[in-house]
Amino acid sequence: MSDFCQFSLPYSDPGDVAEWVRQGRDHLYVVRPLRLPSSDGSLRSIWLHGKIGRLLLIWLSTQVVRAKHNSSDPVITLPKSEAQFKRELGLRDTGGQTNIANFRRHLQALAGYSMTVSEQHNSGDQHNLSVENSMLIDKADYSWKASGSDTTAQIQLNPATWQRMKTASIPLDAEIIEVLSTKGKGQEIDIYAWLSRTVFGLRHDPQAEITITWEQLERQFGAQYSRADNFRQFFKQAFEHVAVFWPGGLHFEWVPRTGLRLMHSRPSVHPKSK
Repeated sequence: MSDFCQFSLPYSDPGDVAEWVRQGRDHLYVVRPLRLPSSDGSLRSIWLHGKIGRLLLIWLSTQVVRAKHNSSDPVITLPKSEAQFKRELGLRDTGGQTNIANFRRHLQALAGYSMTVSEQHNSGDQHNLSVENSMLIDKADYSWKASGSDTTAQIQLNPATWQRMKTASIPLDAEIIEVLSTKGKGQEIDIYAWLSRTVFGLRHDPQAEITITWEQLERQFGAQYSRADNFRQFFKQAFEHVAVFWPGGLHFEWVPRTGLRLMHSRPSVHPKSK
């Protein structure tokens, strides 16, 4: 979904905190986790994060887009086994109780994901504020065996989210996602998804270009870095690795002391005609 291309999930588990904040160029994103009781009765936060979290969101959007054109039933049935589900996500099924438990925690986190998106502009004495509270899933029913061999699961998407996934999703290349997901915790997937949306927005004007400052890039992608120069080194390396796979070549340049300039390029995937 286009919203997910504008900010990044946590790369690692943020722990027992109430919210996680990301700032894009124009919007502020506040993400909240699922809260479940621990064995001692205390509540703990279950976060959607890392590579698995991103692949789950991509998979979910894909199922909605692939649904029948006239379908209004926002219910998605998950694959019948965890092994099959991991294959569809492009994950290697390494087995073991730790990996099974980790995968199930991500499914739990998916069910409880919520987000607030706000946008504000000030111009003279005019103040404009727009706030949207977004629920991903209205209802989830999971059932699995202790062996991890079989899963029965259905999720009912929020109708507004279903409609936005149906009409406002950005096409991504499955082979590029597979390559980028083999390393890291999802940083390059984030960059690719963000690039896909940004380049898609420039597609109508061959002279179109946009400059993104280092400060904007760091707010969106660099929260885990304590030093700006460390972030810039990482981002340049990761960005140029993503650019290698861009069909037809990605047109961009690094602007000294400023940031990144993106020029008109062909989209990563051409959307199919309606």
